[in-house]
Amino acid sequence: MPPGVSDRAADVWAPLFAIADLAGDLWARRARDAAVALVAAGAEDETSWGIRLLRDILAVFDANAAAERIASQDLATRLAEIEEAPWGTSVAWP
Repeated sequence: MPPGVSDRAADVWAPLFAIADLAGDLWARRARDAAVALVAAGAEDETSWGIRLLRDILAVFDANAAAERIASQDLATRLAEIEEAPWGTSVAWP
């Protein structure tokens, strides 16, 4: 595995490396270079959907400090009302 490609990314790339290795040194090198670049780019990506959702849920509760609970439908409605968040639109979940 090239440096920087570990854990889940290594699991995903391993079969691709095996195929590239069979195709020859040029393809093996290209596959590893691509993996390093894509894994590094992924590390720079925005916060994950899950973290974003948790932060927005916290913001909904903070805006309603007196509420200990919020019904699911009300929570979904309030999340959809956050203009800069994707929750009010069709979201393609990863």
